[in-house]
Amino acid sequence: MKKVLLTIKILFLIILFLPVTNLSSQAKLSVGFYIGGGIINSNSPDLGSFTSSIFIEGAPLCSEYFNTRLSFIYAGDFDIIIPGSRQNYFPFIKGFSVKGILSQVINEPYYLEEGAGILIINNRTFSSLSEWNYGITFSLLAGINLRRLNASGVKLGVGTEFGLTFNESLPRFFSLHLQFQYLF
Repeated sequence: MKKVLLTIKILFLIILFLPVTNLSSQAKLSVGFYIGGGIINSNSPDLGSFTSSIFIEGAPLCSEYFNTRLSFIYAGDFDIIIPGSRQNYFPFIKGFSVKGILSQVINEPYYLEEGAGILIINNRTFSSLSEWNYGITFSLLAGINLRRLNASGVKLGVGTEFGLTFNESLPRFFSLHLQFQYLF
């Protein structure tokens, strides 16, 4: 458990201090979230899931198109959001990721966003299971930039994210979601 807490603290410090290294006069910092549906599984059959994430993003280099994103991810059994569900236990996974995000303008205001990074997941797909797993994550998003010529504003998108791990019970998730992001 100490190893997991140390990893989380290190990831938080990296994302906290990377935006400070940007020497550009228009340093970018943004926050956002996504919500959607998808699939979670471990050493188990696939489960339909409710997926969500909150994130903070910053520009580590003097680059207009590359950012670093720290995310908290939660994916749980769909039954948790259905009123009147009588299950005693709702399987879920939660975790953190650090990704490099590359944005490409297609035709103003439309853009594509690709991401890849590392992932740490707490697997709770069974009531008797609580383990931390390490892996990788990939994402793809198509969006619209509502900022126009302003430096700050809103970006909206439709995307997908896939995460898989390489140890213990091999939990993984897949998400289709709507994303909201506010740039400062």
